[in-house]
Amino acid sequence: MISLIDKTEDSPPLFVTPTVELINIAYALCEEDTLRIVYCNSVFMEWFNIDQTGTHLDEVISSLNKETLFKRIDKRGHYTLSKTTDSVDKKIPPLIEIKLQKINWQSLPYISVHALDMSAVIEKDMLIESHSKIMEATVAERTFELAGKNAALEHAQNHINNELEIARNLQIEILPANFPKIAGCDGAAFMIPATTMGGDFYDFIELPDGKIGLVMADVSGKGVPAAFFMAVARTNLRLVAGESSGPSECLRRTNDLLCTQNPMYLFVTIFYGIFDPISGLLTYANGGHNPPIIRRNDGSIEMLASLGDTALGIIEGIDFQEHVHQFSPGDSLVLYTDGVTEAFNSDWEEHGEERMLSQVRLQGSGSAKNLVTAIFDSVIDFAGTAPQSDDITITVLKWNPSL
Repeated sequence: MISLIDKTEDSPPLFVTPTVELINIAYALCEEDTLRIVYCNSVFMEWFNIDQTGTHLDEVISSLNKETLFKRIDKRGHYTLSKTTDSVDKKIPPLIEIKLQKINWQSLPYISVHALDMSAVIEKDMLIESHSKIMEATVAERTFELAGKNAALEHAQNHINNELEIARNLQIEILPANFPKIAGCDGAAFMIPATTMGGDFYDFIELPDGKIGLVMADVSGKGVPAAFFMAVARTNLRLVAGESSGPSECLRRTNDLLCTQNPMYLFVTIFYGIFDPISGLLTYANGGHNPPIIRRNDGSIEMLASLGDTALGIIEGIDFQEHVHQFSPGDSLVLYTDGVTEAFNSDWEEHGEERMLSQVRLQGSGSAKNLVTAIFDSVIDFAGTAPQSDDITITVLKWNPSL
């Protein structure tokens, strides 16, 4: 018989769970046939209130049914039951889980018993649950705060978008919607920014002597900065146009003004021509802009010489060359920005100059508005689903003094 002492090197093996290291364990060894306790540790003695060997397990655990015990062990290899205690002694757990299992020790059959303090497990589970609830509450609070901040950001973004849309509409509205009503002249124009606001602009300026100033311009960059510089450039050009002797002086004075009003070091290419609707004479200067197109009444195409002059806003005090071109009845002038020729499709192919010229040849015999629409539609159809890469601006002036 083994005395009631804690485990030594000669103690029998025990059936141990992975939680042994975390909680107290009471263990004992019983004879299989009689369930008489032959070995137990001090924890078992304390929890089950025994002080001597020879006590039978079914006396210690009143809920234990011997017949059920063996049936369960034979079927499952072990038997587990719970025991509650009413003891006021804090050393005795209020809830104990008891696990019984058959073992062979020293060639004899025994029932090993180990009992776990489930209150510690429950407290641990409650602590985990409490921490989980705290975490859930914290996550919910942070989620609510984030939702509020996202809503504020969305509101702010909507406000910015609304402001930009208003600015876009104002930018488009300051450009002339129609060509001045002048006998023998049919003019049309169209501009669509690549972003909310653009840097392209066109203009028709009615000069004091009855002539018309024709402007096509493209500011470097896109978006709001380009739009602001566009407004500054247009305002300055209009300011000096009526006081200048010709296009070259107008661009020179405009350039000098822009060089003093350009903190972001932007620049603008400008074609500026003065058209006499009586004689059909076009006097022009080109500050680094795309060469205009002349479509003759017979359908032939002529590119007005690109004079190689510098864009405006870069170097102060430079001069611009001035040239003239004589219109014939039925001729058309096509002005455009590089958003037309440099539009890309989804395969990164460029729309190019030839596609534009093809529309000028095919559609140039119609009205100015029809030609503007044909060129624009050609660009849009070519680009397909590809995003617009640059502002697109087109102006057409058709001269026929007999009309």
